[in-house]
Amino acid sequence: MKILIFNKIMNIKYNIIIFSQQNHSELLNYQVLTIPIARNHLKQKNNYIGIEACFEEQKIGFIFAQLFKNQTAQIFSLFVQEPFRKQKVGQTLFEHLIDLLVKEKKLVAVGFEYEDLFPESLIIEKILARQKNWHVPQPYLIRYYFDSYQFDPSWLYLPFRPLETIEFFKWSDLTDKDHYILQEMKQNNGIPPLLWPFRGEEKIEYRTSVGLRYKSQLVGWCVTHRLENTLRYSILYVQKNLQRFGYGIQLLIESIKLHDQLMHGEDPIPLALFEVRPEQINSTWARFIEKRLLPYAIKVSKKKWVVKFYNENILI
Repeated sequence: MKILIFNKIMNIKYNIIIFSQQNHSELLNYQVLTIPIARNHLKQKNNYIGIEACFEEQKIGFIFAQLFKNQTAQIFSLFVQEPFRKQKVGQTLFEHLIDLLVKEKKLVAVGFEYEDLFPESLIIEKILARQKNWHVPQPYLIRYYFDSYQFDPSWLYLPFRPLETIEFFKWSDLTDKDHYILQEMKQNNGIPPLLWPFRGEEKIEYRTSVGLRYKSQLVGWCVTHRLENTLRYSILYVQKNLQRFGYGIQLLIESIKLHDQLMHGEDPIPLALFEVRPEQINSTWARFIEKRLLPYAIKVSKKKWVVKFYNENILI
């Protein structure tokens, strides 16, 4: 469904498009007008709302957001073709969408998530800076990318002497006892949801995932996920009383060495990705990342998120 917005700048028209499960496939028509990091949303059967900008019947810009049942929305993409930038088309798209979400849909909060790896992120941040009471977007996830063929730092080969009661093992060798311990930890809220080892289970790469046992008890893991040509080091956990002994870093090293073995086989994974949530790492890990990982990264990106609440729509 389209509704024409009679607000024209240089003969540019803005149309509202409602995407439901019945017509979700129409979102794919906007792939070239979507920032790369958000294109996976175009294939999902969610409730989206978007606004397109058209010049002489040609689509030149697009913004879209997902609507949630709790009266909130998340914006995933704002894009304007190069020849039409610096003409306030992006700002107009953003402001039209916010007006629609807040004044007509009566939403109580709107968030915006994006990755600063792409040139469009600078445009997004300039637009947000012009908006009243929108805060500066904060990074919640930092991504370090590596060339698996070239990554071979000397610290991978430093001697490490674990306790005799410590055992590193392949995650594919997880035992029934290990599963039982995991379920107990989960029931007792002993593991934060982001560190649960079976998060994203369908994409786990067992050939490079490693577990840690202490006195035959499961106490840690480094779980990796296969994302096409990229291996993501997704979940790293060590029981708190063992963290100061360096087992977290050693888990990562064991996983990297298994990845290196794959590089000499028939199914290499040429890229590696290490993700960090800044608010959840301690100073030791922050120093390790800065000194041991960052110098070898081929690129670094930050996923950012900002939210604005609209108190006038909150029912008290």
